[in-house]
Amino acid sequence: MIEFNNVSATYDNGNVGLENVSLKIEDGEFVFLVGKSGAGKSTFIRLLLKEMNADSGTITVNGKDVTKMSNRQIPRLRRDIGIVFQDFRLLENKTVFENVAFAMEIVHKPPRAIRRQVPQALEMVNIGDKAKAFPNMLSGGEQQRVAIARAIVNNPSVIICDEPTGNLDPETTWEIMRLLTAINSHGTTIVMVTHEDRIVDRMGKRVINIEDGHIVRDDVGRYRADEEARARAEVAEEDNIREETEQENNPFSAPTPELKENEPVKNNPFSAPAPEFKESEPAKDKPFSAPAPELKESEPAKDKPFSSPAPEFKESEPAKDEPFSKPAPVTEDTVKIAFGALTEKGVKQDD
Repeated sequence: MIEFNNVSATYDNGNVGLENVSLKIEDGEFVFLVGKSGAGKSTFIRLLLKEMNADSGTITVNGKDVTKMSNRQIPRLRRDIGIVFQDFRLLENKTVFENVAFAMEIVHKPPRAIRRQVPQALEMVNIGDKAKAFPNMLSGGEQQRVAIARAIVNNPSVIICDEPTGNLDPETTWEIMRLLTAINSHGTTIVMVTHEDRIVDRMGKRVINIEDGHIVRDDVGRYRADEEARARAEVAEEDNIREETEQENNPFSAPTPELKENEPVKNNPFSAPAPEFKESEPAKDKPFSAPAPELKESEPAKDKPFSSPAPEFKESEPAKDEPFSKPAPVTEDTVKIAFGALTEKGVKQDD
């Protein structure tokens, strides 16, 4: 079970991540975490993984108080939480089998267990025939299946999915959602961050909506509250009715009379042929016929509000409250951190 009790967290720059948040996610639940960018979803995940510390309140995962964990205890916490990223984060120099096996090797699982569990995980996500392929030989959907196999191979109690369908086409998206549903049916808790309302609406699972660091809605149903969905539907219907009425009252919307191909248009001042101009004859009294003044390549445009250069952003400037918004370079250490063999400070797991 995951429990947040009056949790608040603020960033060093003063931005509020979460404020006085309390919730419970029971074992085996499938929960969607929704909200605008910067609302607090990523803060929730970072607190859950102990990537940042709460200012106040308590966070409990499977009966253990995360807020009191030492750095040496953090890897053990993450070993029980599988992670599926939007950008897959597979190691390009390893095969499908090796990528999944790596999640077991870094937590010192015996070779015998690796040889048994990796093929089982690959078969569960229907990609067993790609075991010897490298990531660059796979489609986006296949790479995401490998990422899911890697997330489940150590049998975690919780899987966090950060926009797992964000880079996939609609058909592949539903294949991944069916796969996650099957994993959830075996008792694994799924917490999925998403912006895709069509997925949430169709799945009919629990929806936690975060805005400005607060939980504004927590119920089962659609991406948006039923009242809001009805209001949006009513507005759309009114717009359709208004558009139809405007078309009916528009004199120009009536169909034009059909003309035969050789029938001349009568009383049409524009039907007369345009006067012929010789190619070399200059247009008279045409204010725009004069050639435009020539600008030198280095001459800046004057009085142009948009001619000033755009403000320069440093490449290292982080996106606020979006730790996954910019893909990190995929290295063995980043995978070790995600799957509980190492902390950000290089501390190994506490066995």
